[in-house]
Amino acid sequence: MKLYAAHLDFTAIIDEFRLDPAFPPDVLADAATATDQHAASRVDATHISLVTIDPPGSMDLDQAVGITMLDDERYRVYYAIADPAAFITPGGALHAESLRRGQSIYLPDQTIRLHPPALSENKASLLPNATRPAILWTIDLDPAGAWTDYTITRAIVRSRARFTYEETQAAHDAGTLHPAIAHLPAVGKLLQTSAARRDAITLNFPSQEVQQTPDGLFELIIEPRLPMMDYNSEISLLAGRCAGTTMANAGIGILRTLAEPEPTAVSRFWAEAEHLGYTTHPTSPGEFLRTLDANTSRGMAIMREAQKLLRGSEYLELGANPPRSHSGVITNNDGVRPEYYAQVTAPLRRLADRYATEIVLSLVAETPIPDWVTCDLEQVLAAMTASGRLAATVDHACLDYCEAEVLKAFVGNQFPATVVEVNSKQKTARVFVDKPPVLADCDYGGASDLAEPGAEPGVKPGAELVEGERYCITLSEADPVRRVVRFRF
Repeated sequence: MKLYAAHLDFTAIIDEFRLDPAFPPDVLADAATATDQHAASRVDATHISLVTIDPPGSMDLDQAVGITMLDDERYRVYYAIADPAAFITPGGALHAESLRRGQSIYLPDQTIRLHPPALSENKASLLPNATRPAILWTIDLDPAGAWTDYTITRAIVRSRARFTYEETQAAHDAGTLHPAIAHLPAVGKLLQTSAARRDAITLNFPSQEVQQTPDGLFELIIEPRLPMMDYNSEISLLAGRCAGTTMANAGIGILRTLAEPEPTAVSRFWAEAEHLGYTTHPTSPGEFLRTLDANTSRGMAIMREAQKLLRGSEYLELGANPPRSHSGVITNNDGVRPEYYAQVTAPLRRLADRYATEIVLSLVAETPIPDWVTCDLEQVLAAMTASGRLAATVDHACLDYCEAEVLKAFVGNQFPATVVEVNSKQKTARVFVDKPPVLADCDYGGASDLAEPGAEPGVKPGAELVEGERYCITLSEADPVRRVVRFRF
């Protein structure tokens, strides 16, 4: 979930987690002098019409896409991915620093980059109207949305334009999409409903933004998630599926895996969905989430609760371990070709993508995998695991801080809320407040402002709460320093 908060200061979080936006001088020097080490062997693909789609102001442009329609309702997807590996000398300072960092970490007001801007926002970035070295995927889809064949090669590409998601959505609605992505909505929908994808548990969060009101207070609002975001994401997942399946079949490489959720977790999710007012039906959680409107406060809340279904994702090195799938990307049903997933489409932001891509290039070309790749794999997995854990912790800290900052002026005020989960032993509950959209902990059981469902505030001390019912609750604490928000009944 993307969080925007231009009015707030996240320095305390940067300091607490020892995040360093600066790079050592030798790393900056490496980036400044780096050149494309594969320039002589690249295919010229500048004739292919490609465009980038990214958030406003983004300069680290990893991906450029173009789609053409073949005969018989088949599609061909061209997907250019930045090639930072071509600029990074094995054993050099830039190489070592990327192994230390693992991935870029995004805060609402700045980015702690994996690579220096000279590389990630210039030489290796797929900026518009500039020739750039890239990894070019060419993937063919059948009428049902299954990939039938693909090629991958190092190429020179030229992005025709840079768009934001808002610009592409407006163009789609007006019928004026750039020719390179005129088929993106159709292909995105086709992939979403394909046999390999339709039951996968995909979380498509809207963004949230902290805005300042005229009276100097803050409010937390939901920025609508646009369909073009999801269509574009499907192209990234498609390339990852091709890469993961190729490495799994060869028995070497790095997969991103996630086991199917436990039945108890699924049952709990359905209960929470019902508590939030959704009438569940005999579908998979993945299909339910795919049809959910996440742009409402309730929709965003159930998306956040669905994160419990995706616990346990990890990086898996093939060879010593058999391949495992990713339930958030792929559903390997009976009669459907088994597929696997790898991260290969964001190498400017994630270390593992650089290594997985190099392995796939070698497997497809039937050439030896470079020594620097095989020697580093164990360290790469460790770096990704540690940096992924750090990134998730920072994300939670930023959201908790924003929620506390927005609510701190309203301590003692009452809010309507829905009870999502009750822990009767500890006399606490998990509740969802509609405005601002917050999931928080609440204490109950003592003197209370809680009202019976449909009644005025003033329930007897010790009254039990009912999951799924709405109550009037009181904000008891909102501390931005400790990043704590708590209510009481």
